[in-house]
Amino acid sequence: MIKKVFIFCENTLNFIRFLFELCQKKNFSNPIKKIHSGTIAILANGPSLKEDVLPYIENNSIFKNVDLAVMNFFALNELFFKIKPKHYFFADTAFFYESCACGQEERILTLFTAMQDKVDWKLTVYVPKEHYYDFLKYSKITNEHINVVRMNLVTYRGYNRLRHFFFAKGLATPYMCNVLPFTIYTCINSGYSKIMLYGADHTFFDICVNENNQLCWKYSNFYDKQSSSLVPITTQYVESYKMSSFLHEMHIVFKAHDTMANYANSLNVEIVNCTRNSFIDSYKRASLLDKIEHTDLEALDRSNQ
Repeated sequence: MIKKVFIFCENTLNFIRFLFELCQKKNFSNPIKKIHSGTIAILANGPSLKEDVLPYIENNSIFKNVDLAVMNFFALNELFFKIKPKHYFFADTAFFYESCACGQEERILTLFTAMQDKVDWKLTVYVPKEHYYDFLKYSKITNEHINVVRMNLVTYRGYNRLRHFFFAKGLATPYMCNVLPFTIYTCINSGYSKIMLYGADHTFFDICVNENNQLCWKYSNFYDKQSSSLVPITTQYVESYKMSSFLHEMHIVFKAHDTMANYANSLNVEIVNCTRNSFIDSYKRASLLDKIEHTDLEALDRSNQ
């Protein structure tokens, strides 16, 4: 009984905190319109995308009649201009403020220049509402083909039974510690009935602590030409992560996927993780080839030779 009272009081205080933040940021309108349907494939930037998916993407064999969503540095790869995705997502502050770029300023500006100069199809870019004007100022994107949508990023806190109501209204989100849950959330609210995940490795645990007590990792993305060396994990806020902080952040990342899985199930939206050896256990799994429909695989293999 005491535990139930404590949980109720905690949820009440969290819900009041959430409502206060919602009012403070004046996020009362839903920026996401339910104008899409069918299937969308989300191409995350995990290293598996290069080995398992790119040969099929380049032959346009698995994404016929399927919308595409990408994120972060995807536009640095020439594949971006071949597949011409409908949706592009940014959540990291490195893309909104030069001071947060952590040594990646040149790479980020190259990305924005490519989008500004080469995008000749209708592309919707999603950024958090509070960073909208900073993104426009930093990116200098004025391309008439690119529409930038301001997303309400207010983390829901409070009673579980009200969570999905605020999600569906576009007024609240799960804790957005990673761009992929942010992308999944938007695709659900945009009206898609099926979401396929590719390159969603989330293999963040190739880590060690060096002789200087610095937490280091070796992590690569599909667009990296070479394997990254083992380097200390840093951000614009701290010079080096503590193991406890890193593991807590990873808990939040994977918990966000659990939250998205529950939300999708409540709306009968199917999410399928087609990433080989993915660490995400929140969604139904399927191999890549299981999802190649109406495709002559022998002809496809011949074309790849």
